[in-house]
Amino acid sequence: MEGNEKKQDVGRLLGIIHNGVHRRMVNTPTHREVEGMTGKNGWIIGFLARNAGHPVYQKDLEKEFNVTRSTASKVITLMEKKGFVARRGVENDARLKEIVLTEKGRMLACKMQQDIEEMEGKLTAGFSREEREQLLDFLHRIYCNLNENERNDKGGEKQ
Repeated sequence: MEGNEKKQDVGRLLGIIHNGVHRRMVNTPTHREVEGMTGKNGWIIGFLARNAGHPVYQKDLEKEFNVTRSTASKVITLMEKKGFVARRGVENDARLKEIVLTEKGRMLACKMQQDIEEMEGKLTAGFSREEREQLLDFLHRIYCNLNENERNDKGGEKQ
């Protein structure tokens, strides 16, 4: 960036960074080889992989990704059709279905993790460990500010 271009609004710069990361991630060999995979599918596969060994239900995905019940249901159904996930009945409650990765989903999660690690390296090249920790702290604070503002906008209470 040159001259005045360096002085930008935080939101604008975060948007520009988001677009660049998204563009690079959708052009990874992993993403290109999986026909019909959306970014949201990738996030859900990653979440399920990180939580392997713990039961994950639709309500967990709704909370994690801040989506409605109907949106989560549609996405899970599409991911089932693509063979990434399966719904598994729970022994004590016939209404409750655990969301699990299929073998195809687990293999994809491994490839995606490699892509993520490469992207993280690119994003933080030249940063010291302390600088990376500080950056993560700043970004987490921005995230918390946004969530607090959303609660306030919806008439929720501050925590």
